[in-house]
Amino acid sequence: MKDFLCFARERVMSPLLKARYPEFAGMGFKVLAKEWSISLQRQRLFCARMLDGLEDKTVLVLGCGFGDDAVAWLPHRPARIVGVDIVSYQKCWNEAILHFSTPSTCVDFMQRDLVGEDWNFIPENSVDVIFSYAVLEHISDLATMSERAIKALKPGGLFVATYGPLWYGPNGDHTFPLSEEDYFNHLLLDDEDYDRYIARTMDEWSHQEHGCEGPFLLERGYFSFLRPEEYLRVFSAAGFSIINSLLNISGAAERYFRKYPERLAYLLERYNLKTLDLYSNGSVVILRKA
Repeated sequence: MKDFLCFARERVMSPLLKARYPEFAGMGFKVLAKEWSISLQRQRLFCARMLDGLEDKTVLVLGCGFGDDAVAWLPHRPARIVGVDIVSYQKCWNEAILHFSTPSTCVDFMQRDLVGEDWNFIPENSVDVIFSYAVLEHISDLATMSERAIKALKPGGLFVATYGPLWYGPNGDHTFPLSEEDYFNHLLLDDEDYDRYIARTMDEWSHQEHGCEGPFLLERGYFSFLRPEEYLRVFSAAGFSIINSLLNISGAAERYFRKYPERLAYLLERYNLKTLDLYSNGSVVILRKA
């Protein structure tokens, strides 16, 4: 039966979009989209369909934060949900365990470094689904993490990941400035100018509801500097089969480089990039262990 992830590809990958970015054909992704992705709810539904339900399954959520991405799996009633994050949110986790654990679903959380530590917190061949949202772009050694992930999965298990912004795309440093004019400052500015830009951006964010996380992440080295197709190569090298892969183009990047074509040429040469490396703001991958 045709599932939503089998896509009506020609509807998403319109001839116009493919013609505009001919280099896409050699990048290894199956779907090229613009300002469109697969909702997390649909990703969870896909996993449930692929595995004939999750009632007796274990779901491992990487980079679970306060726990929302973990407890979002509860409607599928997995036997166990394990959330892992490099930062401890123990108070929130305790609340989630108290309110969401049921006789049929065990909810658990733990603080772990997915790269700096062995995955001794989870037995090999014990997990049915590994899920992550906005995490892989912060993994400095994706190869090591991918090797550990595939060992943790049962044969036929799924690794579903949505990640971005990507480093070479708009907001790749996760400063999220209020003006699109600043979206590529992390690639354009020298150290001194970049420091001034960060100070200005943090001051702007101090008047907003949400903060600027970029400096925190940069200081701790929580970034992957991989280009879009390099992610796919890492997954394949670890032994994953790529069921589906989507590359998302940023409309903001298109607008930016239409306004500043000379900056596009400069960045392509400086970093030896493809156009889509600069235009891409994220990806979705569905991986499976053989």
